[in-house]
Parts: sequence; structure tokens; C-alpha cells
Amino acid sequence: MNAPRALVRRFTQRCSRRPLHKPNFAYYVWRYAGNGVRTYRRLTAPTLRNQSAVIADERSREGLAMGPGERFLGEAGRRAFDAGRRAR
Repeated sequence: MNAPRALVRRFTQRCSRRPLHKPNFAYYVWRYAGNGVRTYRRLTAPTLRNQSAVIADERSREGLAMGPGERFLGEAGRRAFDAGRRAR
């Protein structure tokens, strides 16, 4: 009865997370080389969203979803919105 339990424990014990008492070589590679490469790539990558400054300026002026209704709603949407407003 204990054999299956011991077998499972033996296999899962290898994968369990244990605290690192003393940093080893793998830790230093992960900490400095791995994360450093990822940070370097992000800093040197070309900007894909070159309109982000324009959008941020617009959002700070108008708010997240504020502006003229014509900008967000079509004719049917404006009618539905007015009907909902009148129903209050």
C-alpha cells in the first residue's frame, strides 16, 4: 500500500521547489545573464508603437472613454443610448 505513495514521492521530490541556501552557478547565470539579455533586447528593440505618445496625450486630456458621442457611436448606437438615458 505504501509502495505507490513512496514511488510518487520519489518522482515528485526532484521537481519540488527548495529554498536556495547558497547561490550557485546556475543561479548567477539566471540572475545576471538571462535577465540581462532579456532587458538588453527590450531596450534595444525598435519601438513598434510609435503613436503611443500621441495616444497617451489624448487619453490624459479626454479620459479613457470620453469625447463626442459621434466619435464612438454610430446613428443606431446614439439612438439606443438616448433611449436608455430616457428610461432612467
